[in-house]
Amino acid sequence: MDEIKNLPGSQPAVESGALEETRRRLKSLESRDWWLWGTAVTILLLIAGALFVMQLPAFFHEQQIAQSRELEKGVRALFALVAIFSGFAIYQQIAIKRLRGRIASQIGMMAALEARAEVFEKLAILDPLTGLFNRRFATDHLPSEIARAERQGYPFTLLMVDLNGFKQINDVYGHAAGDQALREFAHALKRSIRSSDLPVRIGGDEFMVLLPECRAYSVPEALARLKGLVVKHNGLEITLRFSAGWAEWRPGETPEQLVERTDHAVYIDKRTGKAAEQVLRAEAHQREGQKLQVVGQVTGRVAHDFNNLMTVITGYSEMLLGNLEASSPLRSQVENIRKAAANATQLTQQLLAFTRKTPSAPKIVDLNHVLTDMEGLIRPLLGERVNLTIDRAEDIAHIHVPAAYIERTVMALINNARDAIAGSGDITISTSNVILDEGFERTHPGARAGAYVRLVVADSGGGMDPDTLSRIFEPASPGDSGKLKRPTLVTLYGIVKQVGGYITAESEMRRGSRFTVYFPQHILRAQPSLLDLSESAPDGKRTVLVVESVDTLREMTSEFLRSEGFHVLQATNASDAMAQANSHNGPILLTVTDVVLPGTSCRELAALLKERRPEMKVLYIGGYAETGAAYEDIARGPEFLESPFTTTDLSRKIGELLGAEMAGTAAD
Repeated sequence: MDEIKNLPGSQPAVESGALEETRRRLKSLESRDWWLWGTAVTILLLIAGALFVMQLPAFFHEQQIAQSRELEKGVRALFALVAIFSGFAIYQQIAIKRLRGRIASQIGMMAALEARAEVFEKLAILDPLTGLFNRRFATDHLPSEIARAERQGYPFTLLMVDLNGFKQINDVYGHAAGDQALREFAHALKRSIRSSDLPVRIGGDEFMVLLPECRAYSVPEALARLKGLVVKHNGLEITLRFSAGWAEWRPGETPEQLVERTDHAVYIDKRTGKAAEQVLRAEAHQREGQKLQVVGQVTGRVAHDFNNLMTVITGYSEMLLGNLEASSPLRSQVENIRKAAANATQLTQQLLAFTRKTPSAPKIVDLNHVLTDMEGLIRPLLGERVNLTIDRAEDIAHIHVPAAYIERTVMALINNARDAIAGSGDITISTSNVILDEGFERTHPGARAGAYVRLVVADSGGGMDPDTLSRIFEPASPGDSGKLKRPTLVTLYGIVKQVGGYITAESEMRRGSRFTVYFPQHILRAQPSLLDLSESAPDGKRTVLVVESVDTLREMTSEFLRSEGFHVLQATNASDAMAQANSHNGPILLTVTDVVLPGTSCRELAALLKERRPEMKVLYIGGYAETGAAYEDIARGPEFLESPFTTTDLSRKIGELLGAEMAGTAAD
């Protein structure tokens, strides 16, 4: 800070009063200038009048000869007055010019001083060596960060890091090496944290990081990025080691208390090396996470191929069932094949639900069917001492949500209920249709009146006290205890809100808990069959182009569409699809294409096809997990069908795309 005091221009800036005085003088000067020119105009008018009067004796020569001498004196006096005025005006203009020059100079100086003031303001909160914030900034900013965390209810963690052996670096390699070590370490510290975090140099070799919206357990992951730092100085390598301590802010804790706890954690680490052990565990977790990521990618690719096989098996079994008589002995065998394929598909979807980062595309879901499919997973999870009862209401309405959302909701509630009953007890799952009226909406903030499908999960556990129940869907604080799965329930609350639903919790001590989830009902609209659509289409407008690289899937889809009365063109890739489209003379009603195509993307193919056939519809087919972020807009759109799908799914989706258009064609 001494360097800052000695820099030139560090004198106090011009006070705002001096600037106001200068502006006042300039305004007064401008006002005087206006008066001056106003007076000049008036005098010029008087002169003009006098000259006019001087011409009158020409008309009355005989009568005013005697007055000519007096008039001549008056004119001379008037010219003298004009001369005096002109001199005064010239003087005023010179004064104005000088004053304006001084004002311009003062304004320039003020601008320079303001620029310097900004520089010094930055220097006042920045460390000149490392470029990090300094202790003054931390002292001023830490209370406001804690206050904001308390006000908005998010976690806040404070981290302190000491550079070990800094004195030895200075003694052995010199102060230049020490400065270089500090700069390199500060740069590495900034790289290891988020952009929203605030790194601070609070002393010679001491650093602090303010971590808003950060839990204490995530700090070792950032410290793991600081391991193995080496500084090269004059051809020598200097290894940088550090000690660290961190603490998460507790409600009601003052900034001083938080700093004291964090400083004590650094002291403990210097004695025990506790931070290094946690960093090693964090590195192990990262390696495991990377392995799981690779496993997830491989699983996604395998699941994609498996889904294609299941789609083919399901499609052919459904077409066989449609062609078999009710009394055929083969019907039960084909039905078992279809059920086995459906079960295999369900298992694959449950596997993908844990590997993909984004939810699957929304589907029309029967909640009772989901519970039936999940029952085989739920019962072994609960164990023999837990009595599970599932009460499914008849004629349950459909809901339109990602299937993975339903599975996660059920599993989260089941896991919470299992922990609540502590090994033995009763868990009840029930479904029903319900209408929420305006009275419910008024008494339950966030709910909306309407028709819902209700899912209830109740347990016979120990229950919750009123304080815990009131904070059931809030993030857990460090002081929370018990077996309540707070992070899981917070995630569950977010899932339900995303699909437009509502969730409530009821509980009494020693009487168990009851969670109720409301999913908006989805009204199924009758869609015309594909056979009706194909028959209603004029001749030449029944052509469908199927683009799929998997032979069996392409053949199954094409055969199903032919059975529904469509003329089908087949292509294995984008170039083949363009060749088929160019060689076909008539219109193409619909293109069914895989999202992931070799070579040209599905978007480019659709754009090329629609250049010649703008009325053509496009249906994209693919597994949501492998579409990736590049095709997320397609996967969330109405023209997407997620695989694996059944022929019923395919029929309904094509009906949605072509129904309105075919209805209009038939009317014409």
